[in-house]
Amino acid sequence: MNDKKRKMIEYAFYKVPFYNQLYNDKFAAWQKHDYDMKLLPPVSKNMIIGDEEKLLSSDYYAKKNQENLISCRTSGSTGTCLMIQWDKSEYTKSLLPLWLERKKAAGILPWDRYCYFFTTSNYIEKEDIYVEQDRHGMGFSKSGLSEGSMCEIYEKMLEYNPVWLLLQPSIALLMCNVIRKYNMPKLPELRYIELSGEMLFPNIRSMIEEILQCTVRNQYGCNEVNSIAYECKYGNLHCINSNLEVEIISESGEKDDIEGEICVTAFCNHAMPFIRYRTGDIGSILKGESCKCGNRNPVLKLTKGRLNDFIYSESGEKLTSYIFVHAIDMANIAYGECIKQFQIIQTGINKFIIRVVLDEEDMEQFEGISEVIAEHIDHPELKNACYSFECYTSLEIEVSGKLQYFSNCCKLENI
Repeated sequence: MNDKKRKMIEYAFYKVPFYNQLYNDKFAAWQKHDYDMKLLPPVSKNMIIGDEEKLLSSDYYAKKNQENLISCRTSGSTGTCLMIQWDKSEYTKSLLPLWLERKKAAGILPWDRYCYFFTTSNYIEKEDIYVEQDRHGMGFSKSGLSEGSMCEIYEKMLEYNPVWLLLQPSIALLMCNVIRKYNMPKLPELRYIELSGEMLFPNIRSMIEEILQCTVRNQYGCNEVNSIAYECKYGNLHCINSNLEVEIISESGEKDDIEGEICVTAFCNHAMPFIRYRTGDIGSILKGESCKCGNRNPVLKLTKGRLNDFIYSESGEKLTSYIFVHAIDMANIAYGECIKQFQIIQTGINKFIIRVVLDEEDMEQFEGISEVIAEHIDHPELKNACYSFECYTSLEIEVSGKLQYFSNCCKLENI
């Protein structure tokens, strides 16, 4: 067994209440039987939701150690909200392999100017688009993204002149459509685009490469553990073995060479360990294949993952579904992280079902939560839409292994 993995599991058992309870009658058997991972149960996000404090190591209970923590929330792509704590130094260390790959791919360094898109933040308003900026980056809110706002955003990008972009494929696609439609100029110094957060299909990649004319790489990861796999120049997603171990859990048994759910054990974050953590994505590990790039780490093949539908608007314009993610985030901020899961279904033009999962004690606030969500759906074409709110104690995960947060059921052609 990988020594980093063994030490993290032992640390989690003795220091993290969640794992101490989960492994209570299994830990000794795991040690006795040559650290057989099949003796330790996988962990799903639903097992943690609402009990995140139990996943925090006792080493970080003291106030002085809490100052070494950074927090981030995963909410967008899976429809399940989870607050994550990272040790600051370990968070930085976990990103080192990714920076090395970026340098290898296109000479990208940490201080190079870049642009990105965020779900929610302490943003300021500039000319009807939300922007944040630090020493090396300029970010734009995903909320309210449309053809019109993307035109404004791209103008800002031209002024800022980034060296690289960090995008979701659906956002990159919207950007390319705007550039082509309005014959906008190329970003002068752009030489690299990193795509993450959704399934990347060949036709979308080809369009991005054709229009933006730079190196494009796919990166697979999640906020819980950071990067899981990075794409080499031959198109293979190589697992980042220095940070974590990837395994596949399938219905017929746990074998890496067949399709199943992607499960990860991270070595980097002692503040909040994730062991045998089910990502909800579907794929397989191709261990037997050698790659021309020389990287001997296993190749991860994604077969089903996070794919965001577009919203159909009354005018015929396609809007990104991150509009709803922002509204959910605002409700969570207003009501103390009350929404544990959510799902939005478009049933017709200007007709939506919004489902939220609340704890029983939060049910009485459902009406207020619904009002905040509706108030923050801030795209003009959606302001007067009909929203039907539904409250649940849980939502069923789909066959693909994901709770797709937005689904378009309009069945409209050629819009």
